[in-house]
Amino acid sequence: RAILDSFEQMRLEIRSIGQEMAGSLRVATIYSVGIYEMSVVTKTFLKIYPNVSLHVEYSKGTRVYEDCLNGAIDLGIVTYPEPRKGLRIISLPADKLVLICAPDHPFARQRHISLSKLNGQNYVAFEKDTASQRALDRIFRENNIQVRVVMEFDNIETIKRSVEIGAGVSIVPLPSVQKEVQSGSLVQIQFMEKNFYRPLGIIVRSRQKLSPAAKKFIELMQNPQKGS
Repeated sequence: RAILDSFEQMRLEIRSIGQEMAGSLRVATIYSVGIYEMSVVTKTFLKIYPNVSLHVEYSKGTRVYEDCLNGAIDLGIVTYPEPRKGLRIISLPADKLVLICAPDHPFARQRHISLSKLNGQNYVAFEKDTASQRALDRIFRENNIQVRVVMEFDNIETIKRSVEIGAGVSIVPLPSVQKEVQSGSLVQIQFMEKNFYRPLGIIVRSRQKLSPAAKKFIELMQNPQKGS
């Protein structure tokens, strides 16, 4: 596999010398990152490098790790990236986490809130086996917070819809709720004690030599404004 990767890298670099960048790039990401973080980057990348064949696949985090290790993809983009044998992590800017509630919820008039106020609140959670919920559970434990989980989902879209109808409150990445906050269907509230973040990272095989297209895509993910 390493020999094939080296040959493909050499072929792409030779092809990109003296002409527009070409080749193919296979990227896999979890749903929330693909929808809220990558859409602008993908459009920008294709506009700048129209001769690159970009294939983006949405998948669950465990599958992204597997596909990266197996060489089925060139880049994997995940939340709360975990060190694993055979992979290396390239850090991306983290997402700020905010509390969301319906406009008629008692919290809705507050711009900032203490974590302690979440004690006993109806809470719409991510499914237990997701990296996001494990991280949030850790925050709750460290701050002695006990919420009343009323629903669990594996995606942010369903969580947002449930919060909109008043099922409870939730904690989600800020980029994922900007549209709803602007339209008034959801209210976002900052935390008083400190800011909490959702780490993001790109995973690649440890010995993988990145193609020119992969390097440019990573640059845009690390600094989306660079291509604008």
